[in-house]
Order: sequence, then C-alpha cells, then structure tokens
Amino acid sequence: PFWVGDGRCDKNDSYNTLECGFDGGDCGCNVDNTTWLGDGEYCDGGAYNTPECDYDGGDCIEFNNIYPNCTVEFPFWVGDGGCDEEGGYNTLECGFDGGDCLPEGFSASDCNVMNFTLLGDGLCDGYPHNTPECGYDAGDCVEFNELYPNCSTKYPYLVGNGKCEEELYDSNFDLNVAECGYDGGDCEIVIQP
Repeated sequence: PFWVGDGRCDKNDSYNTLECGFDGGDCGCNVDNTTWLGDGEYCDGGAYNTPECDYDGGDCIEFNNIYPNCTVEFPFWVGDGGCDEEGGYNTLECGFDGGDCLPEGFSASDCNVMNFTLLGDGLCDGYPHNTPECGYDAGDCVEFNELYPNCSTKYPYLVGNGKCEEELYDSNFDLNVAECGYDGGDCEIVIQP
C-alpha cells in the first residue's frame, strides 16, 4: 500500500488497477474523481476517456467503437435525446449528436448526406438530399418534384429563382430544358420557325 501514490508507476503490479486508482494516479490517470472510473453509468470525457484511465474504466469502450473520431467534452450528451448543436456534437464524427440532431424519422444509415442541417430547412436541395431515403429533403422537395418530376439537377433551389440559369457550372445540369420548365419559367422560350 505504501507504493500507491508514491510518484512511481507500478504498471506490472496489482496497484495499477481501477480499484487502486491506477497506482494512486502514478500511472497517468490523473482525474478529479476516481470513483467515476468504471462506475457503469456513462462515458466520462476528457482525461477519463484515455488509455491511461482504461477508457473510463471501460465505460467509454462502446462509445469509442461507435464514434471513434468524436472528441467532445461530455460524451454522455451524445444520443441523450437533446440536440446539442455547439461544441462539436452535431458533426458527422459524432453521428449528428448520436441522432439527436436529425430531423424526425431519419437515421444516418438510411439518409446518407454530409450535412443533415440542410434537411427540412425550407430550401429544396438536390441529390443526395432529394431522395426517398431522406424524405425528399425532409419535405422541402415535394412541391418541386411534383412540378418537375423529370428535372434531374443538383440545384433545384435555383429553378424559378428569377434568373435564367442556362448552363450552370457544367452542361450536365442545364436548367433551361423542358424537364425543368425552362428553369421554372426564368428562361425565355425561343420557338424556331
């Protein structure tokens, strides 16, 4: 017992265990409350979720397997039912706060987009948002799809915006075609004699 907390890490001894506070902190697990380590409640972040602290005494193993690149201050906020938009939680790495920041009825595995905040934002975004898996941009593209069912564009929000988009960035996304209602009426229809 006199070796616990003596300033020397006894890695190969029975002192470097959760029960002994990782040799009284000598082995690099320097946290404020060692009783939180392996308490089975949830994954504590920061210094607790480190190899030296055995990933919070094992409490963070599942979290780290699901979100290996999610480094947030309070991992237990991820998937807690409330959308935490700040602090790095609402990111792809953190599964958009463990799904808390996804529009209702969507899952990250079904709706494969990089930015879930564009879903249901009132603006019809193109592929991959305007797909059945994403609820046609969470409903934003329903009217567009009814008006222009054969208009395949990455930029549906430009259709009918008051400006004729004849060749938008590349010729594959020309909006001045019949399928897109000649850019939603923005482009003048020229009838050849």
